[in-house]
Amino acid sequence: MEIQAVSAQSKQDFRHFVRNDLAKKQKSCVSYRHIVFVRYLKYVIQSKQFKNILLFYPMAFEPNILPLLSCFKKSKNKRIFLPSIEGLNFKMLPYRLPLQQNQYKIWEPKPSHFYFQKIDLAIIPCLGIDLAFRRIGMGKGMYDRTFGMMTHKIRHKMYKIFVNQDIYLASCVMSQDFDVNANEYISYKFRVKKGFKNDSTYNSLSSFWVGSRLKRLSCLQKNSKS
Repeated sequence: MEIQAVSAQSKQDFRHFVRNDLAKKQKSCVSYRHIVFVRYLKYVIQSKQFKNILLFYPMAFEPNILPLLSCFKKSKNKRIFLPSIEGLNFKMLPYRLPLQQNQYKIWEPKPSHFYFQKIDLAIIPCLGIDLAFRRIGMGKGMYDRTFGMMTHKIRHKMYKIFVNQDIYLASCVMSQDFDVNANEYISYKFRVKKGFKNDSTYNSLSSFWVGSRLKRLSCLQKNSKS
């Protein structure tokens, strides 16, 4: 199933369900599932002319964006940044090899005094979203705290895309106002985009799907070529 509504009473229950579901799928995952997904992200970056882009180095259960990292690492007019964890936050450091593993076994750039905040596009891994279109992540709150330290103007201008292998949607609102929200949520096959009322919080799954815009990535790319 590529789109799944999760009836959970808390973020902990939601995380437990999604992590188990992704672990099951990982064993039977087709290696080329990410191709359309990566192609769509390339299209978004190039069509909107983003210059300063925050990506991430994927863990085993996260969507494979390694081809995207490889592609734009060579680009002369794009600057790629990766999170580098510092305590309860992270710094956005330039993507430079070799990377090193942190305490969570995540690959990240080596420590640097460089610090950059004015990101045009942030591609953010998530486990899912709730009816307020806010992120449910791993539970450390690092994206919430890091983005929360930015000025409102910078946060407002930054285009944010949540990504996961599949779409997981909590059947209620379980986020807080400080949790990160995004413009789009993308899986290997689908894109969910906010409705025209960007600040909408829906009170049911049915109203969420009526107010949001769901498209297959393959259809979006056909339209972009025409």
